[in-house]
Amino acid sequence: MSRFVRLSDAARAVLAAPDDGFDAAATEALVALRHFVGGNGIHFVIDERVFHGHPSLPTSPPGAEHGHAVVGTDVLRTYVGHEPIPAMHCIVDLFAADPRWQHLVDVAVPTVYTTDSAIFPELRDRLVAGEVRSMMVVPFHYRGSRAGYFALFAKRDAFRLQPSDTAALSATCDAVGQSIMLRSHQMALDLSLRRYESLMEMSDECVFELDRRGHLTFVAPSWQRLVGRPGPDSLGMAFLDLAIEPGERLVRFLSAPRPGTSIRERVRLRAANGEVRAVEILLQHRTSDEFATAVEGCLRTVDGAPPEPAARRDVLDRLTSKEQEIVLLLLEGHRVRGIASQLFLSQHTVRNHLKRIFRKLGVSSQGELVARCRAGG
Repeated sequence: MSRFVRLSDAARAVLAAPDDGFDAAATEALVALRHFVGGNGIHFVIDERVFHGHPSLPTSPPGAEHGHAVVGTDVLRTYVGHEPIPAMHCIVDLFAADPRWQHLVDVAVPTVYTTDSAIFPELRDRLVAGEVRSMMVVPFHYRGSRAGYFALFAKRDAFRLQPSDTAALSATCDAVGQSIMLRSHQMALDLSLRRYESLMEMSDECVFELDRRGHLTFVAPSWQRLVGRPGPDSLGMAFLDLAIEPGERLVRFLSAPRPGTSIRERVRLRAANGEVRAVEILLQHRTSDEFATAVEGCLRTVDGAPPEPAARRDVLDRLTSKEQEIVLLLLEGHRVRGIASQLFLSQHTVRNHLKRIFRKLGVSSQGELVARCRAGG
């Protein structure tokens, strides 16, 4: 298989990978790019975040963290080939905030620096300490603008790259970089949506929509807690069928749509278990026929309101924002590895956070923590 084909396949694999396979696919793409130029190590920087692409190691250097490096995690050691650079943090992490480093990486075309080049002394010392002889910086572009860069390292003076390969290198870096960037942004968006839904689930209010027949077409995540019916089971039901003895004003409002009009009413709704929920609703007819939705609604509980999720709220109120994120992901079913990937932390850092959470809450396991959030006590 040619180097070009391998790179192309690796870039496509990043875009097609499931969430739990994204780290491995991104690392494989970076390793393929490293092989393409004949380097020993590679880093990819976008949005001021460093993605580490290290080769898998057949043996374990004492005390080293290695293997297929999880993209985006805290990597404390940089590898050149199968050898760790002695007493050294990731070079890119180490110098990323240094204006001199920014000057070196702010290039428009692939640029090679050697330990004999005009690089600043601290960087030269680090490269020499790791027996690195040259460093290549390759910018990558998205929609015509520079979006980040690759930093590749080699233990020899020259990379395995012909002058005629420069255009292909730039094109493949763009392809690999864009693949990783787009999936990374999509995963961040998905995570934000899940967090939003989790927060909305605890809201004191719930928005919903009805079609022209008065049937539910959308309910917010807090619907089940406030109304007492699972959201998916409620879709398609007539709102008036949920109401106990709805007033004539409400029936008339839903039966004779008048665009732009609204109504505020207190009603009693029947939960799935037969319990009665007292709520105040605000309904408004849409003024446009652009959507199938005819009525937008919002409800909140009044006297006889269901209890707040006190157990979960009590837990979250005791924790820092980062610890809250970890607990919410744990409640969604993620394990340590998945949480680390979602939050761009190392698994070691996540475990340390969990230990602090356990101490604060007086629990001893993840299972006990989940039970505490869901059942209280």
